[in-house]
Amino acid sequence: PRAAAAAAAAGDTGRVHPDTYTPNETNTLTESIRSTAPEGATIRSEQSGSDGSTTAADDTSPVFDIPVKSAAAPVIEGFTVYNRTVLETYYAEGAFVLRDLTVRDASVAVDATHAESDWLLDGVTVVTDGAAVVARDTTGAWAVQNSTIRLASDDRFSSETGIDASRSTGPWTVQN
Repeated sequence: PRAAAAAAAAGDTGRVHPDTYTPNETNTLTESIRSTAPEGATIRSEQSGSDGSTTAADDTSPVFDIPVKSAAAPVIEGFTVYNRTVLETYYAEGAFVLRDLTVRDASVAVDATHAESDWLLDGVTVVTDGAAVVARDTTGAWAVQNSTIRLASDDRFSSETGIDASRSTGPWTVQN
């Protein structure tokens, strides 16, 4: 997947077949492409034990990354992601879209710290005891709509879950 993302040109669409993938890599998106799993695809972070067993791993590397100051405006849709950040970007200038995603048990589901663009989360479900969306110090007209964020456990006092929009400016909205 990383080679396909690197070779993509602006406007390309990469379709991911329905399956379960366990990549230990980050797909860096430098172009405005669409990465879609129209019939659903699952991405899991797993680690293998010395006894041959496989367990979930909280991988801190994101599935997708937009480089610093990039104008790339990718659309990512149709995935279910376990134990990994689905998108990480700092100072992004492109208007990215995350649509029809489920993210479970990630320490941070989406990290858009310092994003300088209009971006959208639409139809995203996050189930975690970590942070759902980190949008600190952002500018632009970003929006979270038709989405659900909830705790994975019964810890009703988790300070991490939700949307962290501290020190953010711009006409951002959160609506269902």
